[in-house]
Amino acid sequence: MRYRLYRTPLVMFGIGSIYFFLLQSRLPLGVVRKGREPWICIMTTNLEIVVAAGLLMWAFGVGPFLLVHTCPS
Repeated sequence: MRYRLYRTPLVMFGIGSIYFFLLQSRLPLGVVRKGREPWICIMTTNLEIVVAAGLLMWAFGVGPFLLVHTCPS
């Protein structure tokens, strides 16, 4: 039953993708045992994303930034 629930389209393409891209790829929880380098790399990427988003909001405004990133095309 757990396998069948895991393989439903809602979980695979909805909840699963949100979990993978927003949490698992951005939080260095499992790589702590591998040393400092992966942790620093992940946190640097997170910082770069925040800086890029901040610069875009500064240049174009918060409204247009959110409109582009939240509205489906």
